Amino acid sequence: MKKWIEVVLGIILGLLLIFRGVELWFGYKLKKAAATELHEMSDGVYHLDIGRLSVGFFDRSMKIKNVSITTDSVRLTLLTSNGGATHNGQNGKPYPAIKISIAELFVKGIGFTLRDKTTAALPDTTTFENGIHSALMRSFEKLTANRIRMRGVDGECDIFKGDDTVRYKIRRTTIEADDYDLNSDTYASPLHFSDVRLTVRKFERKYRHETMTLTADTLTVSTKTGSVALNHMSIEPRYAKTEYAIKTPGHPNWSFFDLREIRIWGMDFSELSTDKRMIADSLSIARLDAGSYKNRNIHRDEWKRYMFYESLHKLPFEVGIGKIELLDGNAFYEELAEGSDISGTVRFSELGAVATNVSNMAASSDDRILLEAWGKLMDSGELRFKMSAPADSTKSRFEIDGTLGSMDLAVMNPVLEPLAQVRIDSGRLNSLDFRVTGNAHKSYVSTTMLYDGLTIMVLEEENDEEERERKFLSSLINGIIVRESNPDALGKLHKGNGSFTRDTYKSQFNYLWKSIAPGILNSVGVPNALIKQHTHKQDHN
Repeated sequence: MKKWIEVVLGIILGLLLIFRGVELWFGYKLKKAAATELHEMSDGVYHLDIGRLSVGFFDRSMKIKNVSITTDSVRLTLLTSNGGATHNGQNGKPYPAIKISIAELFVKGIGFTLRDKTTAALPDTTTFENGIHSALMRSFEKLTANRIRMRGVDGECDIFKGDDTVRYKIRRTTIEADDYDLNSDTYASPLHFSDVRLTVRKFERKYRHETMTLTADTLTVSTKTGSVALNHMSIEPRYAKTEYAIKTPGHPNWSFFDLREIRIWGMDFSELSTDKRMIADSLSIARLDAGSYKNRNIHRDEWKRYMFYESLHKLPFEVGIGKIELLDGNAFYEELAEGSDISGTVRFSELGAVATNVSNMAASSDDRILLEAWGKLMDSGELRFKMSAPADSTKSRFEIDGTLGSMDLAVMNPVLEPLAQVRIDSGRLNSLDFRVTGNAHKSYVSTTMLYDGLTIMVLEEENDEEERERKFLSSLINGIIVRESNPDALGKLHKGNGSFTRDTYKSQFNYLWKSIAPGILNSVGVPNALIKQHTHKQDHN
């Protein structure tokens, strides 16, 4: 009896060893096949190296450790220098230079049926979502998996754009996915999974000849809950604002953005993956700090600017977000005027905003994007406005209603002195109500500005003759043109109005300010003829 037990145990042990040997052999064949497939798909540009691949037949699993995908730089250089004829990869897109490492990839509950390429016709390749899915469809008739987990993913990617290179980096990334089905309906299961969960601890992008860097940390995504969360994202220039315009090709504006706690709820990943439509219930930003600086003493290539709703209309994909909310923020705009050595600055603090129906998918021509924003101007006056803009791309008319609360008018001198050569010596704003209507090219304004004790000084070069002319001109303006208060000494209320034709090469902030300015100047008594002359001169500076 004992002998039979030993024989049976020996047979079982032998079968287990054979079974394990088959698993190792199968793993080796998979390693080789995967490396060969990637090599052929990329024309020899990419190289796959797998440290260890093991399969488990009992639980239908596969575990891969220490995976690396790298670019063959010699092959890539050869393709790049070959007149561009073979530099392009699949779908005519250029091969990027990449370096990816994966600590572990685990797949459980695998089921598959290999495709018989000799008798079965391959699916139409034009329907494949991407290169990976295309490769799987060529090899498998059926492929399913209960769970896929990828951890310890680090990657770098360089994309060549003319003489510039855009660089991307990701660090400490984890990807988990459930219920993969190669033949599933992507509308019901985005990316062929019932749920995909992504966590990226750090993301970095360098662009514009490495003069600016975008960084982000702790991005989490779940396709099942339709949620996206990003703890922090910033865009920072490499150079200080006074150097940036000199050292950056094309001289774009120096600018920075710092955003905290970005959250998206109700994201429809089915729409995103199948119809390329970005649909979400809401997006919130807990904190925004932003700034921009322009040096007009340095020549720059100008380009046409669009209103925010025009930019939304021009997107190559459809967008529909129910609500976008900013909870708190600070921003500034600084400009160095031509021929000046002192820049003017306007600041906004304690900013908040709510935009609803942010969409370029208007169901009717009456659909509107609604924006309400508030904050403090120059850390002083309470500014609030409501804007209505078209969601229909065939429409362009907008409406803005706003108010500015009580403040000392002299706080505006950091803007007025460098940019308008005017200083407010005294004056108190009690309130300003304004309404701006128009389209992307021309606007009309009406204002009611209540103030007391306004006196101004015209600033010129500092020499004796011009100083006398400056004092005389200032006295003339204060005595004859500018009203000291509104209502005036006789109790009459003066309302301002005016119009402005937009320079489409200037920003929409410039357009908003230039639209309101004629109404303010008209309210304080400046004749329309002088307003038109002043704005025409400013627009050509």
